[in-house]
Amino acid sequence: KEALAECPLPSAPAPDDEEALQALVSERRLDIRAAEARAAGAEARAALAATTRIPSLMLGAGYDRDMEGDEAAMVMLESQLPVFNDGRFRVAAAEADAEVARIDADRIRQRAVIDARRAVAGVAAAYHHAATLRDRTLDSFAACRRLLADAVYAG
Repeated sequence: KEALAECPLPSAPAPDDEEALQALVSERRLDIRAAEARAAGAEARAALAATTRIPSLMLGAGYDRDMEGDEAAMVMLESQLPVFNDGRFRVAAAEADAEVARIDADRIRQRAVIDARRAVAGVAAAYHHAATLRDRTLDSFAACRRLLADAVYAG
């Protein structure tokens, strides 16, 4: 009992639950963060492509004075109407790219969680192995101690 108290093993470190494991993996793995950034960029490109389908109207004003002192005021109105190319294909391609990027990010996250679970299981197995070795060593030590005490008592 004394020897066991002198050789304690801490418990194997492990996340509290599945959410904690996923948060830890998402926080520490740079490949996940990069994949999520790629997905966010692809979604932004899809949103930008969708805005090009909407007609735009620009209004401007200006003032000009030449060297002879002539002055001119200007008003400008510009409109872009997507008549022949309404951007449907650009939007569809950008949305497909965004979906591929989201799927890739999910795949990388799932692979990382599987790797983390495997690592946690390996650490738990190593701690169990260390505890088993410690217990067997201490049992052997106790048996040798009893044998030595019996030999000393027998003379």
